Amino acid sequence: MVNGDHPGLATRETRSMATDASSAQAPDDETLFTWIAQDRRRIADLLDGLDEAQLQQPSLCGVWTVAECAAHLTAGMNASWRKFGMEMLKARGNFDKANIAITDWLAARGAEQTISDLRDQAEHRFTPPGAGPEAPLCDLMVHSEEIFRPLGISQTYDPERVRVVLDQLLDPKFRKAMNGPSVEGVTLEADDVDWSCGSGPAVTGPGHSLVLVLAGRKWALEDLSGPGLSQLGDQF
Repeated sequence: MVNGDHPGLATRETRSMATDASSAQAPDDETLFTWIAQDRRRIADLLDGLDEAQLQQPSLCGVWTVAECAAHLTAGMNASWRKFGMEMLKARGNFDKANIAITDWLAARGAEQTISDLRDQAEHRFTPPGAGPEAPLCDLMVHSEEIFRPLGISQTYDPERVRVVLDQLLDPKFRKAMNGPSVEGVTLEADDVDWSCGSGPAVTGPGHSLVLVLAGRKWALEDLSGPGLSQLGDQF
């Protein structure tokens, strides 16, 4: 995503805000990194089945094509802090411009290299400063929808992974870094995952769609319903 790929202050206390948090033990970092590796390989396999026309179609992530959005997923494993610092200097401190420049650099290597990186470096343990593995897990879930949804490719998500990402997005600092909306005054309810939070008029839909909305993807509101939907939409 253009905004918020390096959220600086992500905490894990927000799990206690979800309805199931008190009854389920939070997965440890080893489990989270295993999930990340699995998701990278899954995305690589899906990308491997695309033709050139599909790779050049617009994604749902800003101005990026499908291939460019996929290349962005390899930034953490390929762009050194020195490279990132140099691009930030060129961009005069504008994170979005630096992020776009790095993605352009990665995408220029070609889709085959992107797919290879996602497979060969699936175990890479990059996390943004101040954040845990929940951050890249969230990134993969959000961007995979932005890549494959416009191609008509549907995906299914493990409920426990969805809950972890939803809980992470309850942290206002993390959500703000993603340009996500305020959720005050509404109840969010996943209809396919044992998860809900908040109080007020309900907004209901698939767990991964709630992830997308909380991560600032307004277009995913169309997946949701309920008396609180208009109120939530006004927060964008």
